[in-house]
Amino acid sequence: MSFFSSNLRFLRNSKHLSQDAFARAVGMNRGNIASYEKGLAEPSSARLLTIARFFGAPLEAIIEDDFRETGLYFLENQANTRSALTAAEYEELKVEALRLDRIISGLREFQLIREAGEELSARDIQSLVVDHERLLDASLSMQSLIRRLIT
Repeated sequence: MSFFSSNLRFLRNSKHLSQDAFARAVGMNRGNIASYEKGLAEPSSARLLTIARFFGAPLEAIIEDDFRETGLYFLENQANTRSALTAAEYEELKVEALRLDRIISGLREFQLIREAGEELSARDIQSLVVDHERLLDASLSMQSLIRRLIT
């Protein structure tokens, strides 16, 4: 069961914001917010991320936790935990994830060639070496980024 509707209302009220004021703050309209809070509509992924970032709340918690029961604890301890990703951190993660996707795609192609029992050409081997080097570089970059985000 999703608790998004009630959690949105809880978080908005905890900031003493009207639906209209909150909607303006996150670039939406009051009707959107009212529909979300009544459970008549669900926000797009992009809007959901915008709402989570506004409150500095983990997206998973906004959807899965019942803040009517745990909300005060969540809000009181929010200052003791790292808040949601900044826009720059999110973009950096997105770029790195796309880079990894491209590399993994190349490695999957190599795996299919191996499974088919085909011989590798010199070009295939060179491509595999380059993909391996890129994978190592991307992995180190992601490791560094993740360490920065969790410390």
